Amino acid sequence: MFQALPKYLIRNWSFSIDGISQIGQASEFGIPEIKFKTEDIRNAGMIMPIKARMGIEPLVGKMKIMAFDPGTLSLFGVQIGKANTFLGACYAVDEDGGGEHQGVFTAKGYITQLKVESWQADGKKHETEYEMNYSYCKLEIDSKPVFEITPYDIIIRGNSMYPGQATALMIT
Repeated sequence: MFQALPKYLIRNWSFSIDGISQIGQASEFGIPEIKFKTEDIRNAGMIMPIKARMGIEPLVGKMKIMAFDPGTLSLFGVQIGKANTFLGACYAVDEDGGGEHQGVFTAKGYITQLKVESWQADGKKHETEYEMNYSYCKLEIDSKPVFEITPYDIIIRGNSMYPGQATALMIT
């Protein structure tokens, strides 16, 4: 069916780290790029290589915070073996008046890079950029799962990309 006007347009969003809201503080929050890691495979009898999927590249998220907040800045030093929880929520609408939607992105990981802008006295806004490495992430739209990624599986709309792996490796 033809859709004349755009749908799922993000109108506003919020973000929290370990349950602490960044409303009014965060200026940007990005869902990580999800990219398959591939290897060229050319075995006996093949006249050309194929790209075999060997998992995914590391999940890297980014955010910008306008505040010079010691609580957020100190998250850079999270203990090894511990993780922070990053939660982004958005409000989206359909331009045809057809609906309102909620998107929720949840991730667990830690901050790997911190970039504090130089201080200037010119009234310019100052931002601190953060880069995070995620070991887990999940995106839901209207309470329905879109994807969920763990170190052991990728689940798309509730379907595992590796349904027999956990049993085969005896990790269930």
